Amino acid sequence: ARDIREAWAKNDYDRLIISYHGVPESYVRRGDPYVDHCTATTQGVLERVGSLTPDNTHQVFQSRFGPTEWVKPYLSDTLRSLPSQGIKRVLVATPAFVADCLETIEEIHVENHDIFKQAGGEVFDVVQPFNEHIDFSKYIASLANRHFAQN
Repeated sequence: ARDIREAWAKNDYDRLIISYHGVPESYVRRGDPYVDHCTATTQGVLERVGSLTPDNTHQVFQSRFGPTEWVKPYLSDTLRSLPSQGIKRVLVATPAFVADCLETIEEIHVENHDIFKQAGGEVFDVVQPFNEHIDFSKYIASLANRHFAQN
């Protein structure tokens, strides 16, 4: 939330896009609480950032593949539609991705960036995953040390 708050305060964005890895709709129909967990995370981010509301935030899903329906809204569809609504400056955050990976580097920084720009978007910024921060590394190290101390 700190990185989102700092980025949001520095720029005049129209929307925050919070993107999570998608899952097939069939998982949710069978009772998988994943989407509820994503929504709770989004709500937690909004509470911690303070200046954001559901009105200037979109929760979306990415990384779908295969022939089945996946949970929506899709990141790509959302980004494609926003510029025609006058929303041309977005900040994208991926709180479930703690480290850079194919989904953050190729899918967001390249594919979805291009989708947004081709649709008429002007500013497309991305909050970097936690692996960029020493605090995250210290936290992971503390978990490992605690585990090794107990075993």
